[in-house]
Amino acid sequence: MDVLKRRFRVHSLRQNIFNSLFIGIFIPFIVLGFFLSWFSTSEMEKVLVQNTRQMLNQMDMMLTFSLKNVENTMHAIENSADIRTAMRTPADRSSQNNLRHMFSLFESQNPEIAGILFVFASDGSYISRTMQAKSRDSLTKESWYREAMGSPGKYLLLSKPIGRNLSSNLQYGDDEIMSIVKAIANPYTGNYEGVLLVDFRLSSFDENIKNIILGSKGFLYVTNTKGDIIYAPSNNVVYRIDNYTVLENSDEKSIAKIHEEYYQIIYRKSDNWNVMGVFLMGDIMSAVNIVRGLSIVLFLCIVIFMQIFFNRLDRKLFIPLNDLQKLMNVAETKTIDVKYDVQSNDEIGSLGHSFNHMISEIGKLLAMVEEEHNRKREAEFRVLQEQIKPHFLYNTLEAINWMALEHGATDIVSLVTALTKLFHISLSNGKEMISLQKEIELVENYLIIQGIRYEDAFQYEFDVDENLLDCQILKLILQPLVENSLYHGIKEKDSSGYIKISIRQENEDLLLTVSDDGVGLSEVDVCTINEMFLSEKRTVGYGLFNTNQRIKHTFGPDYGLRIESHLQGWTRIFVKHPLIRGNEDEIANRGRRT
Repeated sequence: MDVLKRRFRVHSLRQNIFNSLFIGIFIPFIVLGFFLSWFSTSEMEKVLVQNTRQMLNQMDMMLTFSLKNVENTMHAIENSADIRTAMRTPADRSSQNNLRHMFSLFESQNPEIAGILFVFASDGSYISRTMQAKSRDSLTKESWYREAMGSPGKYLLLSKPIGRNLSSNLQYGDDEIMSIVKAIANPYTGNYEGVLLVDFRLSSFDENIKNIILGSKGFLYVTNTKGDIIYAPSNNVVYRIDNYTVLENSDEKSIAKIHEEYYQIIYRKSDNWNVMGVFLMGDIMSAVNIVRGLSIVLFLCIVIFMQIFFNRLDRKLFIPLNDLQKLMNVAETKTIDVKYDVQSNDEIGSLGHSFNHMISEIGKLLAMVEEEHNRKREAEFRVLQEQIKPHFLYNTLEAINWMALEHGATDIVSLVTALTKLFHISLSNGKEMISLQKEIELVENYLIIQGIRYEDAFQYEFDVDENLLDCQILKLILQPLVENSLYHGIKEKDSSGYIKISIRQENEDLLLTVSDDGVGLSEVDVCTINEMFLSEKRTVGYGLFNTNQRIKHTFGPDYGLRIESHLQGWTRIFVKHPLIRGNEDEIANRGRRT
């Protein structure tokens, strides 16, 4: 068992040494490594985000330029004389032919324009060179027509107008274009009497977007302001992105998990569309993971080397030092009854011999101090007894004399009886500890004597838990407190007074309280007395100071007196005393409690 304990202690110390080195060397290494990893990751992400934003800006500028060309074309058509004539007289063939010729001219000059159409609001008729209705239903019922008329004078961008009642001679699909529509006002009436529609080829973006590379799987795409896709490359990622949620982020970027991979999505908002950039987060982490892996391998190699090195060192040096340190801690906090087992003749062995010699000398000094302290305490108590006995004897004899002159012999008998009991209990055959019941009896006899002397100028009351009467307390600790209340509180009043002695249990201690309704003390006096109770220097009141010192010397600094008072009101003195049970003989043989 001893061998097992020894091996466990060695292992624990070695681990402590390793932990100390880990905190002092390895943690900074780890923190630095993670900081560099985080910094490189952050910087790489910033660079990639910055490049993506630049590409988004370029894409936005290209879209703006293309849309501006279309808007310029639509503006030219809107302000042409032919459109005004056609709106004034929709049935005029000449103006219709002129419009078709104008549409053809713009379509040939701008290859990104797939078709141009104008619809009259009056009868639903339309003019176009390449587009026609698929059915006889009026085009004024189309959703794009109603949207344009609902926002008169504004250019509206419509993504992939699938399902509309229009076809084209150029054989392009609805998913290959986006439409720009605008309600046109009649300059003669001021009313909006038609809608101009231009189909824009999405293929015009292909070459520019295909040349943009965002990592291994990154790409760009375009949505309208609502989040519907206008243009996107063909892949299985773009249509799994929740554009509506992404666009709600105010910082214009978001992260999405698609096919078990994380993508960062960055966007740029414009008045008519949003340009979206997507790149794989794994592209950032690939290079960083390589650096992290190498750092971890290097760190593990260092840990293994240091572990092997210090395994030998702690066996030769740190284990003996740790044993010596533990003995020092025991001697400091618990007991000095310890001895170091010296097993070597080196410096550590010399320290062990010095430690053993120091402990031996400390033990001798403590024994001397203890003996001197006990002698001093006993001498102080004897002095107190010698001061108390003549004082009470004189006062009692004075009261007896007064009663003999003024009253009958019955009262004198009571007085002498009380005095006899008081002396008997106070002596107690030299015992320092008496029962709480005897201490109360002593105080009660003292109060009987003082009550006769002062002609019942005060009343008193005992409030004691009967279960505590067999407890043992230091002799003569309540009487000085009651005497203080009587002489410094009640006696100074012009009227009769009241003294109350309360005793109760508080946790594992006794709390004794002596209260009076005398003249009280000022806050300054209360502070002075309480500071005296905490120190070893008497400033006022020999009786209170001596009582407090006796308790502290016997039971330690956690016990003693405390006072509270209100000037011209009341005073309370609290005594904290350990709860000790047993008969008087057992307590007398225990010695001083530490």
